[in-house]
Amino acid sequence: MQQGCEILLVEDQVLVMADIRQKLEVAGHTLTGTARSGQEAIALFEQRQPHVVLMDIHIAGDMDGIETARSLWQQWDVPVIFLTDLRDNLTQNRAARTGRSYYLNKPLSNQQLAEVLHALFPQGPVYPAAAQDYFPDAIFCRNTKEQVDFRLSLDRIRYLQSDENYTRIYFDEPLQWHIEGKSLKALLEELSQKEGGARFRRIHKSYAVNMQHVAGRRGNELLLGNTPLLVGRSYRDSIFPLIR
Repeated sequence: MQQGCEILLVEDQVLVMADIRQKLEVAGHTLTGTARSGQEAIALFEQRQPHVVLMDIHIAGDMDGIETARSLWQQWDVPVIFLTDLRDNLTQNRAARTGRSYYLNKPLSNQQLAEVLHALFPQGPVYPAAAQDYFPDAIFCRNTKEQVDFRLSLDRIRYLQSDENYTRIYFDEPLQWHIEGKSLKALLEELSQKEGGARFRRIHKSYAVNMQHVAGRRGNELLLGNTPLLVGRSYRDSIFPLIR
């Protein structure tokens, strides 16, 4: 497939969720959201309309994954890929009756997932020509402790720090921070599609800053309030002329 799919992940185990998120990112897919329960999955799907749902069968809440898939199928005719460690025929038969569903065993294999996605979208997933963005100046971040997504306006974000496959988002003053389960590169690509996203510039392999919060320069550092951030050698020629 030439272009990755937009995928909603329904999984109630945090470590499994993080592992799948990383594998999807490596494979070039976009994780549009994560849900722990059927009710949350339905609400997120209605809001974000991904191409496909990756669904664990045993999830939190009153509905299991199969019941959730049936509800999604009835309302939106969306393909559902069940992901579970169960291998019994009864469960597979229940899953098969939900509609456009497929069945993969844990742990997730990107090769098997790729085969299923190719069967679903042999020409690649279809993206709307002009999908409406109801939040053009904000992103939604996942609070894993509270299990909710919260809206974060771009103008509140001061800088981003790479933490391997995750990114620390620093915002507001005094500084608060949030860990987002995306690489710095992936997050910057997402921001670039937003209004005001061009304000975010990478200044180091580990940092990107919101240029509207740059208060000054000291030597090879940019000053964001009381926070100095070193500008990497390879970035200085493109960054320093912007603040002269």
